Amino acid sequence: MDGFLRHVHEGESIEIFKAVMIKGYKHLDKKNVGEFLDGDNQMKQATSSEQSDHLSFCHNGLTYTILEPIGTWGLGAFGPSTTLPVYEAVTTSGSNDPSPQHVAFIMACSLRERLFDLASYSIKKSIPCSHINILPFNTHFFIQLKGHKTLCIVLPFDAQVLSLRSIIQNRPKFANGIPQTCIAVALLHTVRGLHVLHTKDEPHYEVNAGSIFYHIEDKSIKLAFAASSYERTCAAEESNECPINELFVWAQPPEVDGLLRAYLLHEFNNFKADIWFVGIAALELAYGKIRVVNREEMYRIASYISKVRRLPNTWEELRTQTQQDRKNHKFPTAAEEPQRFNEYFGDFVGWCLDTEPDERPFANELLMHDFLRNVHEGESMEIFKAVMIKGCTDLD
Repeated sequence: MDGFLRHVHEGESIEIFKAVMIKGYKHLDKKNVGEFLDGDNQMKQATSSEQSDHLSFCHNGLTYTILEPIGTWGLGAFGPSTTLPVYEAVTTSGSNDPSPQHVAFIMACSLRERLFDLASYSIKKSIPCSHINILPFNTHFFIQLKGHKTLCIVLPFDAQVLSLRSIIQNRPKFANGIPQTCIAVALLHTVRGLHVLHTKDEPHYEVNAGSIFYHIEDKSIKLAFAASSYERTCAAEESNECPINELFVWAQPPEVDGLLRAYLLHEFNNFKADIWFVGIAALELAYGKIRVVNREEMYRIASYISKVRRLPNTWEELRTQTQQDRKNHKFPTAAEEPQRFNEYFGDFVGWCLDTEPDERPFANELLMHDFLRNVHEGESMEIFKAVMIKGCTDLD
């Protein structure tokens, strides 16, 4: 073995790699590495019970026991240094509590200042935006873990909410998308939630199928926002040609140049960018997987939809038609097979995906589109529940 590699001390060196590459230390000593581990592995190391492998602590009369990671929270598109793990947790009011509650749980340690500040800021953004179509977080509080101030955010979990992305990716019958009736219901409530945010001068930034939740308790569809917006880990995620976080980068509107800088400094038309994301979310709901080679292909597909205002039955057909359009600028003749999507849906998505931001509608204008106006809310929500939640296939 070459001497260069033989001199690597694996355990110590990998911690140095993490500290330098992920957290950004320039000068390393044992104190630095120890501090990094305290911040990065607080969930594993900071336990109050020697008899349990899980972190457990009390707050306001409730005992929180932190279990396994179930997803991520934060700016996932920009790498692991901008995300926090989301854990499943159990809350009990005593040792004999007959009905423990399962929740999602985030912990932001002050050692990781950027993420601590981001989590604190998300709380401030979420609190004023209460609405039937905005998913709230349950509560938040501060505790001390190993001597460090830690912000805890408690979120709804599977017994309360299901994201549409997790439903699509974990149920084989939805691998190629969900019925148009269900898409219309989901997008109607999503755009309503978005309109509420925009009237409060709050852009969303990350509207997608993972941020649209069905709330089991009040039987409504809600848009997660800021503190309540997290990405569940899906077993089927590898079915996409590009990871979800990478897809988020590639699906940015064409006017965004320098994504991270624009995101943090708000240097683009936020509200019209959100409308673009509604169009991308519509495609994900329609086709299940958004498989593209790169950002340029995503733009070509969006431009094609915006021009023809029609959607074929499958994602592969859409990619093929986009390629054909580049050559002859002719829309293929309609196939004889029944079409999954009507002209209203095609026009709706095409309007959202206009490459010129000024040509895209505002949320209140989008609510007036025939695709959403034709939703018969009571009947359509019953169909949505029957198909998406109970698993029925009969839409009559």
